[in-house]
This record gives sequence, structure tokens and C-alpha cells, in this order.
Amino acid sequence: MASHRRVPVLLVLALAVAGCELAGPRIDGPTPLGGTWALVGAPGIEITDGLEAPRIQFTVGSRIQGETGCADFSAPVRVNGNGLEIGQLEIGPPPQVCSLRGHAIEDAFMTALREVTTFSLGRPGDRLILSGPGGELVFVSPGSLP
Repeated sequence: MASHRRVPVLLVLALAVAGCELAGPRIDGPTPLGGTWALVGAPGIEITDGLEAPRIQFTVGSRIQGETGCADFSAPVRVNGNGLEIGQLEIGPPPQVCSLRGHAIEDAFMTALREVTTFSLGRPGDRLILSGPGGELVFVSPGSLP
């Protein structure tokens, strides 16, 4: 009898989790945001080496994923014109070792990323700027890093 009561609760939980994605336009095909982008500037942080640059990628299905240099992350996104809403960030476990500089870059990056509200693009494939109250995150394609 108790097992019959669990099924509806599990069904309700599954439906609640399924509804957690952001509503709105999905990224279902090619987008100017597509591809991988490497961070070159964040509030209070200057990226001096391409190896320490956090990476971000907009994937089909309304998600972003990337790496901070210390951990992997992903989140649902919604694009509306040049508006960009990033949902709850899911952060993977940190590696065994991450430098103090790596943690400083990660903290500045993640703080600003959580507050992004808009994006703008330079020449196609040249530069991506994510903006919000936390400041600007400036990205380039990884191939153009020093």
C-alpha cells in the first residue's frame, strides 16, 4: 500500500523538475552566439594568459556550458532579441588543485555571469559582450587569444 503512495509523489516531483527550464525562445539551431568563447575581460580581472581564460559555449536546446578554469558549469538560457537570461548555474566539482589566481578569476566571472541581462556582438565571430549590473564580460573566439 505504501508503494502506491510513492508513485504520485515521484510523478509530481518529476513534473516539477521538468518545468524548471526557462520559458521563452530556445536556441534550436545556428545562432550568432554559437561556438565557444574565451573570456578576455571581467570586472576587476584582466586575463593575461589564454590558458587561464574561462570558456563559455551556447548549445542547442537553450543551455550554456563552460569551464571557469577551476570547475565546469552549465545553465539554462533564454534569448530574446539582445536580452539574455541565464538560469540557475549548475557547477561541477572543482579539480584537485586550483591556484589563488584561478579562484579569483572564477569568482569574478561567476558573479558577473549570474547578473547578465544583455549581449552584444562585434563583427561576426569577433567579440561577444555579456552585460548586466555586475559589469561586462568580454569574450573572443579562442583562436584569437595570445
